[in-house]
Amino acid sequence: RARAREDEDAARARDRYERDGGLQERTYEAYRELARRRWGGPWLVASDPSEVVEAVRGLAEER
Repeated sequence: RARAREDEDAARARDRYERDGGLQERTYEAYRELARRRWGGPWLVASDPSEVVEAVRGLAEER
């Protein structure tokens, strides 16, 4: 997405994080580990937006 934004807008260059695929991968892995350890509480790991919506609905119903 960042590359497409950069291509569409000459004034919008990718930042350091967007250009560094290795940094992005390490960040992703760090967050996966935090989720695995349930750091700070339960985490929801999902790639399907409907799973996120359902989780939020469930939380709202609990209140």
